[in-house]
Amino acid sequence: MLWVIFLGILLLAAVVVVVAVGLKRGSKGCRRRNKNGSGSSSSTSSSSSSSESLVYGEFVRPFTFDEENVALPIVQPGGSLIFPVPTVQPVGMSYIDATGGVGLLVPQGVYLVQWELNPSTGAAVNLLVNGNDPQTILTDTVSIQYNYAKAVSISPINFQYLVVAPLPVDNLLSLVNAGDSLFTLQSIPNTAIGATSLLTHIRAQRIAPLPPQT
Repeated sequence: MLWVIFLGILLLAAVVVVVAVGLKRGSKGCRRRNKNGSGSSSSTSSSSSSSESLVYGEFVRPFTFDEENVALPIVQPGGSLIFPVPTVQPVGMSYIDATGGVGLLVPQGVYLVQWELNPSTGAAVNLLVNGNDPQTILTDTVSIQYNYAKAVSISPINFQYLVVAPLPVDNLLSLVNAGDSLFTLQSIPNTAIGATSLLTHIRAQRIAPLPPQT
């Protein structure tokens, strides 16, 4: 009878040892998976946040006049339009007015750019990226480039375009006089408050990171 009890105790002890070892291994494996999984998720989240972070800004050029000062600003051929005043604090972009260029410095990505102004009739105004006209290909079979971000004024200009900023940082978005003669910037209709009006209004927002090159 004693030997049966002794064998039972040994069997019970063996079962307890096996169960304890199994639980310990399972706990280690779970911790290892959690560690690896959380690291991967954190890295992916950080990378995604970096590439898709918000970049936007809105800028205007106000103009104050009175009865004795009605001469509105002019833009020489090849000259840049200025719009130095942000309506709110911009995020991820800045306005510059320097010898290297006049406009918005933005990081890489695809941008929706909307601009509004009221130049004298017949003015040609270009939206440039790094000093170049944004282009598209007209056909699938023949690589014909077309400059698409140009407007000739017969009335107040209010356009929006999707453009690509290819450089990692400091892409310049600018508006220039693309014609052969100077033009006058008039007040944008319905923006005058007292003796102050808006002459140039531009919005830019990054809507996507740069698409992969094919």
